[in-house]
Amino acid sequence: MLKKLEGCDVTVVVGDDVISYSTNCTLNITLSTADVTTKDSPGGGRFDDPEGTTISWDVSNESFVSDVNDMKSLIRIWLNAEKVSVKVNAGVETYIGGALITSLDVNAAVGDKVTMSISLKGVGPLK
Repeated sequence: MLKKLEGCDVTVVVGDDVISYSTNCTLNITLSTADVTTKDSPGGGRFDDPEGTTISWDVSNESFVSDVNDMKSLIRIWLNAEKVSVKVNAGVETYIGGALITSLDVNAAVGDKVTMSISLKGVGPLK
């Protein structure tokens, strides 16, 4: 029987303080390409011959709000376009990198726990 991997977990860190613990997350990693096809490419130039150029990554994260000050900190950081540290545990690997908060949604339904959704755009490598 195959063992199933545990889900993704994201923590957002400001200074030394973890201020966001995820309940659901998605890590996207993209390699951009440029077409370098010539008549000498495989297939005589009839097929694309891409070359990798840049790598980008982003994370979307849903989490509970456990402290109103943490939520205020994230809003301040977002408004000032400051970089945060992001730790992504994606089952078998843990990745760490810097990111900008590109969107921040706070959800506060009557009689329910306050949650927030955060979208982060990676800055530099994800190690």
